[in-house]
Amino acid sequence: MRVLFTTLPWMGHFNPLVPIMRAMRDAGHEVAVACPDSFRPTVEAAGFYAFPAGFDDRGLPGTVLFPGVQKQRPGESVLWIGPNILAGLYAAVMVPHLLALSRDWCPDMIVRDGAEFGGCVAAEALGVPHASVRTTAA
Repeated sequence: MRVLFTTLPWMGHFNPLVPIMRAMRDAGHEVAVACPDSFRPTVEAAGFYAFPAGFDDRGLPGTVLFPGVQKQRPGESVLWIGPNILAGLYAAVMVPHLLALSRDWCPDMIVRDGAEFGGCVAAEALGVPHASVRTTAA
């Protein structure tokens, strides 16, 4: 079975996926990861093939990329980040990339970092099963 993992470009989102990816690979499944291009070296250093996909922040701080976060009242930034950044930008860019790469790689399943929403949308569009791994406490 071909399993495509999707992740946001941050270690706290990627690292929880690694043991699952290793277990799937050890069980004989073909595993690859879709992530922003600048995060590919991290994925490849962990021993997995990485497809470039999604919005690439190039390691810039969120406060620089998304000044709207700082305008939120204390404790409300997470409510703003979900629809405006995670779904509104990261997932919106990830979905067409996943659909395009799936034409050639054809995953049988998509497993996503729990905050990466493009994976489940693409899986639904492709008609393949999907799962999420909770990677944050938010």
